[in-house]
Formats: sequence, structure tokens, C-alpha cells
Amino acid sequence: MAIIGFLKKFQFLLAIVFFLYYFKTKKVNAFDLKITVREIKGVCPLFSVGDSFVLQQGYKLKQGNLSAICMHALSSILPYHVALSHNVSAKELGLNAKDENKAFVQCLDPCERTGGGTVIFEIEVLK
Repeated sequence: MAIIGFLKKFQFLLAIVFFLYYFKTKKVNAFDLKITVREIKGVCPLFSVGDSFVLQQGYKLKQGNLSAICMHALSSILPYHVALSHNVSAKELGLNAKDENKAFVQCLDPCERTGGGTVIFEIEVLK
């Protein structure tokens, strides 16, 4: 039994070493994503139509002239930002039926229940 435990730990450590080596030796480039507010259903206390912010290199959040970025907005974008920034098409992800370069997601605020607003975001891959 002790040998099995040792092998599992060894396998885990080997995976970590491989992961670190791979990402240290490979330059992984990510495209920037421009996130723009396209539509608001109800009343959003934070965003206005046309507001935008940029996610650079897959991890740097540049809020531009916005005073803050809503957690509802981030939680709706996060499941897709890695795939989109690594050039997986929006059409393939089911986030746009026509344009492969622009995705659409909706924030998670249930405006009918909270009195807030649901925001539709356009995520554009900047190549």
C-alpha cells in the first residue's frame, strides 16, 4: 500500500515538473479580448451601452475609463476567456452563429428578481 501512495505522489510531482517545463520553454501567446456592453435589459447600476474593457494576454484586466468592473460580468466571461484568447472560434463555442471573431455572453444578474439589469456583452478577439 505504501508503494502505491508513493507512486501517486511521484506521478503528481512528475506532472507538475512537466507542466512547469512546458510553459517555461514554450511561449504561449494569447490574443487580447475587447469586451463591450451591447445591450442592457432593466437597469444596470454600473455599465452603460458602449462601455468596454480589455483583457490583455489572457490575464491582464485593463478597465480603461471605467470606475469598476462588475463581478456578474466577470463570472459570465471567465468560462470562455481562455478559449477565445487562444483562437477557439466563438461559433465553435456556441457563442455566435455567424461571426467566429465575436462572442456574446449575458451577465448572471436575474434582473426580474433583483430589480437590477442583465447586460449583454460582446467579446471581440483582437488579432
